Amino acid sequence: AVSSALDRAREINCASNLHQVGIGLIGYSLEHDDKIPVWYETGQQQWAGLIAPYMGEEWTDAFTADAPPAARAVFFCPVAMSDARGNIAENAHGSYGMNAALASQAGDPPRAMTSLPSPSTTLAISDGHFLSQWWMAGVFYVTMGNQAGSAGVPDAVHQGAANFTFADGHVEIHRWVDQRTF
Repeated sequence: AVSSALDRAREINCASNLHQVGIGLIGYSLEHDDKIPVWYETGQQQWAGLIAPYMGEEWTDAFTADAPPAARAVFFCPVAMSDARGNIAENAHGSYGMNAALASQAGDPPRAMTSLPSPSTTLAISDGHFLSQWWMAGVFYVTMGNQAGSAGVPDAVHQGAANFTFADGHVEIHRWVDQRTF
């Protein structure tokens, strides 16, 4: 019973983090002519660094003694942090991933939030699992058939389920159905 309560508390904490991330995503869009942040641009901030200021978070490209991973805890699922046992690389940007179909990348023009036909059903950010490099957890693909837990798909870290932030900012948990579908 205690273990189940702890798992549920981590799931709720993760959902709270992702809700804040959703607010940051919308705040960024409102201040950048309706644009969705680019998920990755060579030599530039990744999406998490772009939205951090809209969540009241400070951001640097690397953790230092003054800014350990705990300083960015909102970008890490508590299950991923627990599983990593403190072994987080200095340049880790978090354990959540942005939907690659939602955001543009490397040189593509940013997409407009108002161009989305249904923000309440558009996956924006998902649970993931921190992997060895910062770029591995920054994005997910929902149609490419990658394996669960890889850099390319959401990771069902909450007892067979994953939390998702939608483009309108709300958060839902979805159970894992197979290796590609929630």
